Amino acid sequence: MHSATAVSESAAPIKSHLENPYLNARKEWDERYGSLIKRAQHWRGATVLALLVALAEAVVILGVATRPKTVPYVVAVDSLGRVVASGAVEQSSPVDQRMKASALTRWIQDLRGVTSDGLAQRKAIDRVYAMVGSGTAAQTLITEFYRANQPFERANLPGGLHGGRVVYLESGFFFCVA
Repeated sequence: MHSATAVSESAAPIKSHLENPYLNARKEWDERYGSLIKRAQHWRGATVLALLVALAEAVVILGVATRPKTVPYVVAVDSLGRVVASGAVEQSSPVDQRMKASALTRWIQDLRGVTSDGLAQRKAIDRVYAMVGSGTAAQTLITEFYRANQPFERANLPGGLHGGRVVYLESGFFFCVA
């Protein structure tokens, strides 16, 4: 009999646990919606992880995109066309003031120069526009200068280039100054 009492006493707490409506409702809730909640948590975690990976990739792509891509090389060739020396250029030398002055002088000569050779005149005009940014105020001023002083018309003056004062420059160019 003693053993029957022990069984009934041990069954009593289990029975009371099963008869508690709050615990029963919680157990039923976990059985019905627990797996759905867990799956939603896993998907949220996977989404956050995917967003972090995408952000890391974007940072890497921006880092690669901002790096210089062009590596200049210098190749020395002898008179037979064989490569004597080659290598990447480490750092360019600073621009000499004489080079700047030469480029500016050439640009002014091309801007103001007049020649009777139409092809040479066209190349000079193209060199002038090549040194000026597109859509800038300087381009507007140059266009206005060429409209007011058309070099093709000035070259076709009566007597050729001698219709105005002819100036000879050290570089060997003749210019007509009207």
